[in-house]
Formats: sequence, C-alpha cells, structure tokens
Amino acid sequence: MNQRVNSIDGLRAVAMTMVIAQHSGLLPMGWSGVWLFFVISGYVITRGFMSEERKLASDATPLKRYSAFLKRRVLRIFPAYFLYLIICALLTWGASGRTLVDLYGLICFTYNWQMIYFDYEHARPWVGVGHLWTLSVEQQFYIFFPLLFLWVPERMRWKLATLLILLAPAIRYGWVSFNQWSHPQGDDAFLAFAVYAATHCQADAFLMGALLARYESDLRSTRQLPTKAMYAALGLTCAYMLSYVVANHLRGDHGLGLVKNIISGTLYGQGRETLVYSVMGILSTAIMLETLSGARYTQWLSHRFLTWVGQVSYGGYLFHVLPLAWISAAIGSELKTAPLGIRLGAFTITWATSVLLASMSFKYFEQPIAQKWKNWANL
Repeated sequence: MNQRVNSIDGLRAVAMTMVIAQHSGLLPMGWSGVWLFFVISGYVITRGFMSEERKLASDATPLKRYSAFLKRRVLRIFPAYFLYLIICALLTWGASGRTLVDLYGLICFTYNWQMIYFDYEHARPWVGVGHLWTLSVEQQFYIFFPLLFLWVPERMRWKLATLLILLAPAIRYGWVSFNQWSHPQGDDAFLAFAVYAATHCQADAFLMGALLARYESDLRSTRQLPTKAMYAALGLTCAYMLSYVVANHLRGDHGLGLVKNIISGTLYGQGRETLVYSVMGILSTAIMLETLSGARYTQWLSHRFLTWVGQVSYGGYLFHVLPLAWISAAIGSELKTAPLGIRLGAFTITWATSVLLASMSFKYFEQPIAQKWKNWANL
C-alpha cells in the first residue's frame, strides 16, 4: 500500500509539463497541472497515513506520527527548495526593492499570502520565485491536514472532509466578498488571485485526493465505475465551459471573446472563481481514478522514463522558471507574445534543462540528505 505507484509518477510528469507549457506561452490552461499536483499530494499522503495506521504499534501516538510526518516532509521539500532559493538569491544579489521582505515569506512558506496582500506583481526584485506560492499552499496543507486525519475519529474524518469539499464554492464566494469589503480598491485581477492562491480556497483539491485514497479499493472494485466517473467529470467540465460561453455571449462578447476567462485568464466574475477550481479538482480526481484502475489508454503513464520524470518533477517544477527567464531576456520580450516557433523552442529547451537539473539535484543532493537523516524522520 505504501509503495510508489508508477502511473501516478507519470501523472506528476504530465502536471509538470503542463505548467512549463503554460509558462512557455503554449497552453493557457496549463495552470490546472498545479491542481493535479494538489490532488496527487492529498492522495499520496493519505495513502501513507492509512498504510502506517495498519502497521504501527499502539504506542505510536498521534503526536509522534504528526512529528514524524512533518520531518519526512522537511526531508523531501526543504533541500531542493532552499537550494533553489540560494540560486535565486545569488542571481538577485544587489537588487533594490523588497528583497528581504519577500525572503521572509519564502522561508516561512507564507509566500502565497504575501503575493496576495503585498502587491508582489508590482515590486519583484527576485528572479524566478513567482511560482513558489504553490509550495506555500502545499506546506500549509501538510501542517493542518494531519490534524484532521490523526485526531478526528475515523467515523467522522471522512464525513468532515466531504463536507469541506461540498462547502468549497461557498468558502470561495465568502472569501471574495470579504476581500471586496476589506480591499475596495482591488481590481478583478486582485480578487481572482486572492482566491487562486489562498490555501483555504484550494484545500478541496487535496481533500479530493485524500478521499480517493480512502475509498480507492471500493471505487476500483467495479471496472466500469472509474470510466463512468471519468465521463461524468468530462461532462461537468463541458457543462461549466458551455455555461460561461453563454454568459460571455449574454455579456456582449463575440468571436474569441466567447471563450475568454473560462479556463484561463482572469478567472473572476459571474461565479467563475467559485466553480472553476471545484471542476478542475473533480476532473483531476477522475483522471487519477481512471489511471489507478489500469485503463489501457493510461498505461503509457507507467513508462520507465516518464515515471523517472515524475519522481524528479518537484525539482523540475522548481527549476523551470530560470531557463524561461533567460530565454525571455535573450529575445527581449515575454514568451506569450513571441512567435510560435520561439515558444516551442523555449518549451523544449526548458523542459529538457529542468529535468536534467532536477535529476542531478535528486541523485546527488536530495537523496544523500534524505538517506543521511532518514532515522531522524522515523517513528
């Protein structure tokens, strides 16, 4: 139960590739790869907790398990993360502005809140850290989710998780209303990002992965069920997209404007910010279930090369912004406005460079540290 699942590593590789494609100016909805990462994270850590729960002796208290879990996360996340921060600090050496202020949020894994409320987009002296808000969201989830799993009784924890998933659109709606009241000067982009990067607004994606881990055997017991769930998720996604095509039309949009701000762009207004992340979470969960069920068309995800890319995808996600920044500087413009050929070249170079750097970091830096300190993280 606690062994790696090759196909899930393959999905990690796909998620990383989607993000790189978006940042290369090729895939406007590549951001949804992050939500696939979120669902996978919820699935993997819950799977580990469940396996641990069956094996541990009675003297392994929730506090001991919580401490051991956080230590394991430290060994997995911190080495590559702080190596990357050191590289970014060296590249940013001597820059003026709010460098030290930004550093606090990066070190404390509160950078998502700093980006929301300290107008990061208008004062960015650091090189290559804009994507690290997602790591803050993940770390905050890792702190709070075990409290649900380890201290809430079994008969209640999954009901509570389901309730939080169902309440997620209302939580996002309330968060937008709060920010409209507390920041009346905020524009649509601010309100959209305030939902996009807020931990509590995206916790449902992690919880969907957690529920998948809990009920995986039941969901896979009938071969048709994962496929039906996949069709239902695709139908829901299409219904969401079609509803906002109609909404855009009623608003007076025409042509390409009909598909504007539906799965990319400023995802705010007319309920977009309350619904889109639930839809992406459900679709990601259905994709994972279909993959875990062994559907024939998903077997390519278990290819050895792809699973290796998935294993080092965390480092690939960290490092990919640096070659993109270098390419943008070389061409003198943002990639999203560059010709298609340049964008394709940038994607290819960035993907290959990121995987290479991540592989080297994983083999020669991260794994040796994890091996040396593994006893520290054991119960």
